Amino acid sequence: MISSAEPVNWHQELTRLKVQLDKLHRAWSPRDRLGIPILLAQVIPSLLQGEKSAVYLLEDSGERRWRVCRSGSSTTEAPGRDELMALESWLGREGVQFLTSPAPVMLLTVRGLLNRVPLALLRLERRPGSPLFTAFDAARLEEVGRLLAYVREAFTLNDGVIDIARQLHRQVQNQPEPVGDRLVAESRAFRQVVELARQLSVLPVEVFIHGESGSGKEVVARLIHGQRERRSAPFVAVNCAAIPENLMESEFFGHEKGAFSGAVSGRMGRFEEATGGTLFLDEVGELPLAMQAKFLRAIQEKEGTRLGSGTLRRYDFRLLSASATHLRDLVALGRFREDLYYRLFAVDVRVPPLRERPEDIAPLARLFLESAMVRFGKRCGGFQPATLAALLDHSWPGNVRQLRHEVERLLALVEEGESIPPQRLSFAAKAESLAAPLPRDGESLDLASARARLEQRLIRQALHETGGNKVKAARLLGITRQALHLKLREAAPAR
Repeated sequence: MISSAEPVNWHQELTRLKVQLDKLHRAWSPRDRLGIPILLAQVIPSLLQGEKSAVYLLEDSGERRWRVCRSGSSTTEAPGRDELMALESWLGREGVQFLTSPAPVMLLTVRGLLNRVPLALLRLERRPGSPLFTAFDAARLEEVGRLLAYVREAFTLNDGVIDIARQLHRQVQNQPEPVGDRLVAESRAFRQVVELARQLSVLPVEVFIHGESGSGKEVVARLIHGQRERRSAPFVAVNCAAIPENLMESEFFGHEKGAFSGAVSGRMGRFEEATGGTLFLDEVGELPLAMQAKFLRAIQEKEGTRLGSGTLRRYDFRLLSASATHLRDLVALGRFREDLYYRLFAVDVRVPPLRERPEDIAPLARLFLESAMVRFGKRCGGFQPATLAALLDHSWPGNVRQLRHEVERLLALVEEGESIPPQRLSFAAKAESLAAPLPRDGESLDLASARARLEQRLIRQALHETGGNKVKAARLLGITRQALHLKLREAAPAR
């Protein structure tokens, strides 16, 4: 539900709705659409004690093109010439018609619920000499006809809604994007990344995006996706580090109802969700080894099965992956399969950290401030010159993500209409405590020891700012969760 009190990002909202509609559309194939009339032809005789039945579908009311589903058959066929002649005479009749020769027959013209246009015709026959059909039988046949009319019109309306959603999505994509999503590339380093991403967007190659946490890897992935023919298709982003290992297979491949404890309904996996569009695997280096073989087959053969199902499902997506760690190092450590590494590593795009593109800091800060003022419903007088200077001078270990959060924090702290002073910066009061620590009496002057002391102080500060959340602390520090755990173990006193 969208709250009217909150500004709505219509780009994101319309994209979300379109992805959901596309899932529904893909769930119903042309065979499924004929499945209901075929099923009705099978069950009508047992429902109304008939011998055989037929469901005639009017495919084109203008040219009178018909298909017929018969009881005892699982396919459709074209009616015979005699049947076609009879159909024309039957169409003009209203309500259930009874025929008595040579056998009891009931006929019903199925009309649309919205505009009463003929959609189909139901025919049910009993053996010669059987009792005639009753008004009760006619009422039940009319209920079946109403169900058929509803299904056929629902499919037609569904197709229309999906077509409108796609057109609206294309129109919205061509409009200027919301202020918070505009691309900032003032620095030469990031302009080169943007240009490379645009070149790669039209080439069918797998792309690996490397960069520190928070540097903008997903922004680059969306830029690659958002060009040319896949622009209006789904973009499915998955953070592999955030998925528990025991849920990994269900998350990506999906599951059927009852596949495991708690699976109260079936669920489409990420591979299926991305069909027709782009699958972005962030922190792909965090994939467990046990899952990497299954991943390799899924992305190489573009097929897989849901948990609890034996049905093979085909995938069609473009794969983009990213990591803050060097996958080659993980391969050397035996934590990442070499064949999967080469499958992902067609083209490498390095996203420079924010400290290597200081020209982007000020425009990004202004952009984030403008976006936050819209979302918060609060205005301020902008940054004081000293505040901007401090932002430019900061190293930003958490990169763009840290800058955005800092700007939002600043806006929350200042009074309405007040310009933001440097004293409000979260790192202003910590500048001394975060400076390179001088050795105490008895401590080594060795540079490696001093570096280790500074590293541990930064880790403690990151854990303090994130309330002890190691995942968030690792992101703030620009390292992986595993690297943070390793450093904490190294710093722990021996027992």
